[in-house]
Amino acid sequence: MKKLLFNIFLLTIMSIGLTAFCADVYVDAVNGDDGNSGTEENDAWKTLTYAIDAIQIYSSPTTVYVAPGLYDLNNGESFPINLRGHTAYIGQDPETTIIDGTDSPNTVLYISGQKDLVLEGFTITGGSGVSSIMDTTFGGGIYCTNSSPIIRNCIIEDNERTTYGGGIYYAKSGGELDNCILRGNEALVGGGIICIYDADPYITNTEISGNIAVKVNENSGIGGGIHCEEGSIPHLAVCVVKDNDADYLGGGISCIDASISITDSEIENNSAVYGGGIFNLDNSSPIIGSSKINMNNAVKLGEEGGAGGGIYNEFKCNPTIYDCEIVGNQAEWFGGGLVNLNMSNPFVINSKFIANISPVGGGMYNNMSSPNVDGCTFLQNAAQFTSGDTGHGGAIVGENETTLRLSNSEFFENNADNYGGSILLLWSTSSVIVNCLFAENTTAESDIYVTHQSNLDFSSSTMVASDEYHGPAISATDRSSATLVNSIVRGFGNPSVYKAADGSSANATFCNIENGFVGEGNIDSNPHFTSGPRGDFYLSSTAAGQIEDSPCIDAGSDTVINIGLQNLTTRQDGVFDKSIIDMGYHYQPNVNFSIWHGPGNEEYNPQDEVTIFVDVHTAPANVTADLYFVMLSPAGNIYSGFAWNQGVSPLIAGITLPASTAVNSIPLFSFSIPNTNPPVGAGGTYYFGIVAAKQGSLDFISELMITSFLIR
Repeated sequence: MKKLLFNIFLLTIMSIGLTAFCADVYVDAVNGDDGNSGTEENDAWKTLTYAIDAIQIYSSPTTVYVAPGLYDLNNGESFPINLRGHTAYIGQDPETTIIDGTDSPNTVLYISGQKDLVLEGFTITGGSGVSSIMDTTFGGGIYCTNSSPIIRNCIIEDNERTTYGGGIYYAKSGGELDNCILRGNEALVGGGIICIYDADPYITNTEISGNIAVKVNENSGIGGGIHCEEGSIPHLAVCVVKDNDADYLGGGISCIDASISITDSEIENNSAVYGGGIFNLDNSSPIIGSSKINMNNAVKLGEEGGAGGGIYNEFKCNPTIYDCEIVGNQAEWFGGGLVNLNMSNPFVINSKFIANISPVGGGMYNNMSSPNVDGCTFLQNAAQFTSGDTGHGGAIVGENETTLRLSNSEFFENNADNYGGSILLLWSTSSVIVNCLFAENTTAESDIYVTHQSNLDFSSSTMVASDEYHGPAISATDRSSATLVNSIVRGFGNPSVYKAADGSSANATFCNIENGFVGEGNIDSNPHFTSGPRGDFYLSSTAAGQIEDSPCIDAGSDTVINIGLQNLTTRQDGVFDKSIIDMGYHYQPNVNFSIWHGPGNEEYNPQDEVTIFVDVHTAPANVTADLYFVMLSPAGNIYSGFAWNQGVSPLIAGITLPASTAVNSIPLFSFSIPNTNPPVGAGGTYYFGIVAAKQGSLDFISELMITSFLIR
């Protein structure tokens, strides 16, 4: 009996072409036949549908090689094509290997509960989604749930209107989407891609363009390129999201209770009613880094919308935005570059807002929110008068109990047709501005306008008027207040700081204000600005080589350490401010660098050779400096240099650090670890620090940089 059953089993396998133990199979729509064995390229099957059914009995991973051709209903395919896991599906290339679901009311590819699945080299088109109750459809091109496929080098295009996910529907899924193009897909939500129910795919080197989210009710027209929802956290890197359109929310990307991560990507020329580039709602906190959010548009639809040309945040959204360019975005109502509403508190770092336009808040609009902006540039943003109460806040508007903090930022050539060339604060808004520079901004009324019971705290900053504007630098009206300290205000009309006789107040101490202002430590003197590596508003200093000292040097209210600007400079040569703080804006150091050790180990053994490198980021000019270094042993002892190696000096004098915006790695020196534990202490973690000083002095021009390594 056992022998009989075994023979029957062998005959069964033979009846399907003796393929059960083959790892590779072949499909060819042009030359194949589903009656073939499928085990050789010249004996290929004809359809993917048959091939997938045939390999179900395989116990080992399988590769399905798919020849160029059109895999559609006319070829004998049955849609959706259910892809199995532990299988790689490899097309010849996406231009010639096409899976087309046209005329089949279904998704093209269906992936559910699968592992170890690779899809590469196909065009996927003509799908209309997996049907569900109430005419809801999911995933026009690809439906993916509870799976983590790797999808590479594919084109997913022209899939018909679905409810969710015109190109791809990810639910409870991850995996990778790499080097793909998603274009011309359409859905009510997520024209190109939707990520829902904790989906977290990694999307890299991919173009998402020309997709559409169509509005048919209040819950649609969302996420032209990508939509994220229900706790999803997709990761987008080195991607282009462009030319997408949403009839309602998020032309490029939308997030609702989800938090996408975006790095090294371009979000450009997308359009929506709210959030032309990116839309965030309901506790969404994306991380957006080293990316360009450019030329997006928020349009009005009747009396609705036109808000957040670049990025829109509403209701407890707390994104982090760093090292980004937000350029040339437009909103037909408010917030050309960025909008923050209803307890949204973004942290915006080292980013540039350039040439964004809207009637209110050209660069940024805030309402009942608390943005924190540090190290940013606002250049040539504009609030244009259209009708009614518009043309306010060229760079920034804050209103309705907003708390706005600005630090270490620069505002140049912004314009408001009415109030606030740079900033408008109104309706109980509070703003703290620390170490900022305002120059050449234009307006009809005040560079910074504070009104309707709002408050401005303005310190260690510089304001210089444009030739076209001769009104006040700062105005406080309607029971508002402005407090200035350690600041410079020059070139504006008389008075430079205005307070209305309506219960408003303005106070200034230890300031240099043109036309004078009564207050402790105030002066009215030419500050003798001089140009330097980072701008035109350094203070003249004989110690830095100028012929006279600015009266603003050492003229502030407290020590620079107490105020917290000790690692910044007002001097052209980059020497840090010290002792009593100087009035006015302090520039970033002339020298910025980081250090690391090679050959890249974190742990070293005795006799190992270690090289210390410095990655230099300087201002736009070469800097010759002395580098000092110190070491901290595991025992907590501090040493100049390395006590066990007499050949390493604690000083490298006169090294030239190159001007560049890129990283320049310079090997400083190498040393060998002794055969025994270093005499300064037992093996353990050693900390190495380096600082740059002006050549021939102990005047520091950089922060102390630290690296560490373990000696066994």
